Amino acid sequence: AADSIAMDSPRIRDRSPGGQFVYVTGHDSSSLAVVDVGTDPSNPVVVGSIVGDETNMNVPKGMAVSPDGVFVFIAGGSSNSLAVVDVATDPTNPVVVGSIVGDGTNLADPRGVAVSPDGALVFVTGGDSQSLAVIDVGTDPRSPVVVGSIVGDDVTMTSPRGVAVSSDGAFAFVASSSEVDSLAVVANAFTCAARDPCPDDASNADADSDSVCDGVDSCLGDAANDADADGVCDGEDSCLVDASNADADSDRVCDLSLIHI
Repeated sequence: AADSIAMDSPRIRDRSPGGQFVYVTGHDSSSLAVVDVGTDPSNPVVVGSIVGDETNMNVPKGMAVSPDGVFVFIAGGSSNSLAVVDVATDPTNPVVVGSIVGDGTNLADPRGVAVSPDGALVFVTGGDSQSLAVIDVGTDPRSPVVVGSIVGDDVTMTSPRGVAVSSDGAFAFVASSSEVDSLAVVANAFTCAARDPCPDDASNADADSDSVCDGVDSCLGDAANDADADGVCDGEDSCLVDASNADADSDRVCDLSLIHI
């Protein structure tokens, strides 16, 4: 599929999860082309495009597709940007729904783009800022936010290019190419914290298997905990349905159970 407008000096390509479409950026046209390769692989057809968007994707250098195929994330090398493009609602009319533009600190000459397995985070390398930016796209894809970054690391990621994420989302791997060729392994604290059932308890202990960490479990030996919220664990509560635990005549029968309507 020859197209000097939508794919002027094509550089980066990726495909939709189902393989129906291939996405191609145009380096010189600041563009994204949606190419249908599923209908007839022998005759690929450009079915949709964004052309000349020098605000959100000026000189695109990196791209990745969300795991669900809804969004394409494009790094604009000259606009220090990351664009979030909706390619699923209407593949014939891809639309930029959100972006970070002009971030010369975290996204100076962005190049590599990768997405976490759950689609919540995007990792972008900055070629000129010797950086790796972690961007939250899961909370609101229309308002992507840099939630963490490593900037100015000219030891382990000098002029970083590519980035990939481990299958469990715990690590990002950054490849650099300059005076010293290197591969940096970066722990993703954001994903680790999201997976940790007991973020404030290093032991992750849950002795009674009630999904309440021991460090905050008020009823450590009782998985039922405290149903009537009276501060007495159910295993020791003589009046399970009566938070007052009232027994006026001391007959070991809760007063509430004697009320008949």
